[in-house]
Amino acid sequence: MEIVIAIIVIGVIGIALFYPSKDKGSTVPPRPTSTSADPLGKRVRLTDQQTIALSCADFDKPIYGENPSLMDAQMPNGAQCFNIRAIESLVKRGYLKSDGRGGYLLTREGAEGLRSGMGF
Repeated sequence: MEIVIAIIVIGVIGIALFYPSKDKGSTVPPRPTSTSADPLGKRVRLTDQQTIALSCADFDKPIYGENPSLMDAQMPNGAQCFNIRAIESLVKRGYLKSDGRGGYLLTREGAEGLRSGMGF
């Protein structure tokens, strides 16, 4: 009979050690909040073309968007050129803005979206 009681006590102690109560504080720190690029806390999803375009974009040096047949044409000041569909989708999200001369500049939201899309 003493052996049965000892096994039950050991079992209760084992369960208490492996399954801590929810009242105790967790030792795992909370995850940091996400950037304002995604208010719901999810990562921004970007295609490879969008990621490359945002990586090449700058706040003061424009990038350009063209149809695939004209992407190899020379751009002003040696600027980068990307598929117009990728550029338009980034403009629609607010990550790029038009410079008024056919180019596109990076926005603050675009920099945050790129950081989130790359997992940072």
